[in-house]
Amino acid sequence: MDLLITGATGFLGSHLALRWLGAHPDARLMCLVRAATGAAAQARLHQALHGAARDAGVSLGTAADRVVAIPGKLDDPAWIDQARAWLRGPAELIHCAANLSFREADRAAVWRTNVEGTASLLRALPSLPGLAAFNYISTAYVAGDRQGDILEDRPARPPRFNNPYEESKWTAEGMVREGCEALGTPWRIMRPGIVIAHSVTHRMSSHSGFYQVVDTLLQLGRQPRLTEAPIMLPVMKGTTLDLIPIDAVVDEVAGLIAAGGATVGQTFHITAADPLQLAQVLRELTPMSGVSIEVNGVDAPLSQVARLVMRGLRYYMPYFAFVRRFDRRSTQAALGSAPCRVTLGDLRGFVCSYLDQKNDPTVFQNAA
Repeated sequence: MDLLITGATGFLGSHLALRWLGAHPDARLMCLVRAATGAAAQARLHQALHGAARDAGVSLGTAADRVVAIPGKLDDPAWIDQARAWLRGPAELIHCAANLSFREADRAAVWRTNVEGTASLLRALPSLPGLAAFNYISTAYVAGDRQGDILEDRPARPPRFNNPYEESKWTAEGMVREGCEALGTPWRIMRPGIVIAHSVTHRMSSHSGFYQVVDTLLQLGRQPRLTEAPIMLPVMKGTTLDLIPIDAVVDEVAGLIAAGGATVGQTFHITAADPLQLAQVLRELTPMSGVSIEVNGVDAPLSQVARLVMRGLRYYMPYFAFVRRFDRRSTQAALGSAPCRVTLGDLRGFVCSYLDQKNDPTVFQNAA
């Protein structure tokens, strides 16, 4: 089956596209790419796919010949005619394009891509006959500040979101459910956790999310006064991080789509079997950056050095504040396979590999 995908030049999108090409040797892919010309769009897309292939330790080979890039944006109706002409039969749609910024200053840009872009794509559905389903890539963190067990459901608005990205994805989820149901279009919503590198190669052609935290710690480790003793952060004990390798994400997304009608009209968490304890992660990994960080409870006194660290990590500190587990019952029922597990030892390997790759200027080239 063919695939129409948005966001294929990003880290997750490029791996989803690569996975589809490998699993469907006769399939064609059409990708909407932000670019001024068709040649520029094709070049940008091929660069992203080659980056994903390098991450996965495979060759793209002649699969690139089955990929077409359309230059444009979701709110530009010009791409719809090209997509309609390209469609020749049933095709899946994966909407992966997103602005990943956590910054409040970027709220308008985040909303324009994640909410208005999704609305534009939904409006285009009647002009795109033959789509098997609208597959929306959301995030497990639409949970906002909820704690405890987070269900795979249609959640009420959380009391608070931690950043405009979370809020935009929660809003877009509702639009997908309501818009697709009004049109009679099958839909799936898939919510990955914090995506990290490939589980086998430990390579990652992007350095967003968790790796931004690693980069921040590296910068802090260059300041002598931060390396003299462990820095105690006022973080709730029991706080968890849900990290999942990119290949586990794409395998589960592909499996849910392959299940066909059995998985439409549902929401799925694409998360690890067991979240990691933040205190253990920090104790194990932060010395690699030259700075050692531990947690000592939310009521502990806050030192000046700890304030400096928290300011450096200000966009990520909200993820150091919640004790929760993302329920996977719907995902497990649909797939039946054992869920992915990431241990502290595994994570040490991911971080060591990332530090090595930072010295290779050809690695981090995919756009978000």
